Amino acid sequence: MTDTRIRVALHAGLVAVFALAAGLAAMDVTGPVRLVATLVAVVLLPGAAILTRLRTADLAVWFGLAMALSLAVAIVASLLMVWTRQWYPVASGLALGTLSALVLLDDIRRALARTPGAEHG
Repeated sequence: MTDTRIRVALHAGLVAVFALAAGLAAMDVTGPVRLVATLVAVVLLPGAAILTRLRTADLAVWFGLAMALSLAVAIVASLLMVWTRQWYPVASGLALGTLSALVLLDDIRRALARTPGAEHG
């Protein structure tokens, strides 16, 4: 994605979805909202964090790569939990999501700092 506005909006939206999913998980709320928010966060957030270091020209390619990379990260995390016999999927999801959200927030900060007319300090 080359358009900074789209990238910033998409990253901010993903961080907001993760915050919603994390808040609902922390409050142990169940239901369709938590399911959808968690699914979106798991399927897009880690891949989006990885893709902050790569530039894709097409939004469809970005979504495909974000989904593939996110599912690969989720599989590796699940395998590690199975192999160590320490099954904590909520904690694992919160850890991966928090790390991914921090990377996305840093990318938003850097993108806004590069925007013409932005204050530098």
